[in-house]
Amino acid sequence: MATSYQWILDGNPINGATNQIYVTSQPGTYVVAITDSNGCVAYSDPILVSSIFNIQAQENIIILSPNPFKENTVIQFTSADYKYDYVFKLYDVLGKEVQEFDVTGSKFKVDRGNLSEGLYIYKIFSLDKQLGIGKLIIQD
Repeated sequence: MATSYQWILDGNPINGATNQIYVTSQPGTYVVAITDSNGCVAYSDPILVSSIFNIQAQENIIILSPNPFKENTVIQFTSADYKYDYVFKLYDVLGKEVQEFDVTGSKFKVDRGNLSEGLYIYKIFSLDKQLGIGKLIIQD
């Protein structure tokens, strides 16, 4: 069982990057060193990140709380104009849709369900128009 993690970028340890999950902010080749309770170290396969795009919740429109979360989070539209029917879609980091459900009103809860710990991207649609995009982080 893993007792510690150290993320490495282009051969150099990343200061403070010692969690199981690391959200990158720059391109490069990433590896994670995993140490077990016996002091044995194993390295992941390299992960090449060739480009970064910044996904920000549309803060003037959408509030998420809490984020990161363990069991569930609440998404709320800040404007009373957003009170109709929507479709909420959640994607893993590979772009695979992992959740979809209909939403009515300006506030709704997203349950973790059987999703693994990690980074997810959400999109909210109304009448085939994308209203919001952002990131959710699930922690154990």
